[in-house]
Amino acid sequence: MKNSEYRLRRFLEYTGGRLNKEKVRSFLLSLKDYSAKTRLHYYQTIKQFLEYLNLGVLMNGLKRPKVPRKSPPVITVKDVVEVLGKLRWREGAEVLLLAYTGLRPWEAHRLKWDDLDLKKCMVRVRAEVAKDREERYTFFPRSFSEELFKVKEKAYKPLDLHTLQHRMKEAGCRLTPKLLRKFFIQRLEKLGVPKSVVKKLSGHRLGEDVYDRSYFNASWSEVEEFYRRVEEKIIPGWKVYLRKCSLS
Repeated sequence: MKNSEYRLRRFLEYTGGRLNKEKVRSFLLSLKDYSAKTRLHYYQTIKQFLEYLNLGVLMNGLKRPKVPRKSPPVITVKDVVEVLGKLRWREGAEVLLLAYTGLRPWEAHRLKWDDLDLKKCMVRVRAEVAKDREERYTFFPRSFSEELFKVKEKAYKPLDLHTLQHRMKEAGCRLTPKLLRKFFIQRLEKLGVPKSVVKKLSGHRLGEDVYDRSYFNASWSEVEEFYRRVEEKIIPGWKVYLRKCSLS
């Protein structure tokens, strides 16, 4: 938020508060020596601000800066296990919750215990929490339910993102909460779960793939069937690693 405020303040100082298309174009051109990523952040901040003022038309014709894409990192079971070895039991349980559900970190942070059915081993992602504002469900292994009961009994939140991020950074973990979501997606696909089912679980919109579309309209009970077939293969032997967390 502070970065957005700084970018917006610079923009307003440059324009002197006189918002017109020429001023907007001139400011964006003045950023030509900045990195593509930084220019994109300025573009997005200004666009959001102008749309809020119903002045989005001032951005018409201004091209969105392109940021070179890097090959997505491949996250393995070994990588997740390595993280578990550096954390305490509490943070280890949070890491597993993200790795098993594919939730966006800030979605998990906003979960309430009422959203987790610890008997059915499923998570309801409320519409107001979901990125696309559409309610969806995801699941976790039945064998993991007992650990979540312990977390709840200790009166912890299902996941405290800020504390987890701090602890992972402090412990020197290579992975981040966001990369645990990437692990979930990559791992389920590797285990043979149809891409469309993975998309439905993770809250991604369906593409144009005809094969995917044949599964996309599956009921949540059918989606759960796919998940249950592989749940114990996502992180084999996870209990051993989590028990080591509790001893550290």
